[in-house]
Amino acid sequence: LQRPTQTCWVAYQATQPKLAGIIASRDMVILFINRYVNGSHFVSTSSTEWPGMEPREDRVRATMHQGGGMSLSPDPARNRTRLRWVSTIDFNIPLLTKIVSPSILKMIYVEGVRNYITDMRNNLIARREILAPRD
Repeated sequence: LQRPTQTCWVAYQATQPKLAGIIASRDMVILFINRYVNGSHFVSTSSTEWPGMEPREDRVRATMHQGGGMSLSPDPARNRTRLRWVSTIDFNIPLLTKIVSPSILKMIYVEGVRNYITDMRNNLIARREILAPRD
């Protein structure tokens, strides 16, 4: 939506309905704050409000509480980057939590995060191969 500074931006994200519409589409307006400290990259995230991005009738507004985000740190011993992800998202699914155990919902969420990280890793590997100098 906007990038007020080099280290701060506001974005809008929306999901598609899941499980044949049992889980409605969700959306959220997120404030990202970016920092670089002692060789590590930190991005903190939290929900915010934004003009023109009020909650919609056809979506449930998810909430990202303060304290969440990601950090990326070098791991020279393994020649990798270590990703730490602290999720503080509340998907606001009160009816589903009455039908399905919250522990099962957490497992589904963890699997989604795992898939996201795997896709990101595969994308970075492919990008590295494309950008690598050729002999």
